[in-house]
Amino acid sequence: MPLYALCDLLIREAEVYRSAFQKEKELTDRALKLAETGKPKSNWELQRLV
Repeated sequence: MPLYALCDLLIREAEVYRSAFQKEKELTDRALKLAETGKPKSNWELQRLV
């Protein structure tokens, strides 16, 4: 396999990993945001809402 083809393959592989990492990060951020909004509120937090 020529060197330029190997380099091209490695670049594509890195792009796939970066894309997968970004998607995983977005899912994690969304899950954390949902968990934060669904978290029970303390009495102090509820009193501030009134």
